[in-house]
Amino acid sequence: EVLARLGDGARAGGRGQVLAATFHPELTGEDAVHRRFLAVLAA
Repeated sequence: EVLARLGDGARAGGRGQVLAATFHPELTGEDAVHRRFLAVLAA
């Protein structure tokens, strides 16, 4: 699942309990990665 994009490329994604990012999502103002991380913790 793509969680963040920049231009036409994926910059963050995840599957199950695995999250991966090629940037610092906290610098973008987007919270999808943080919401996904919290959802994984709550599961």
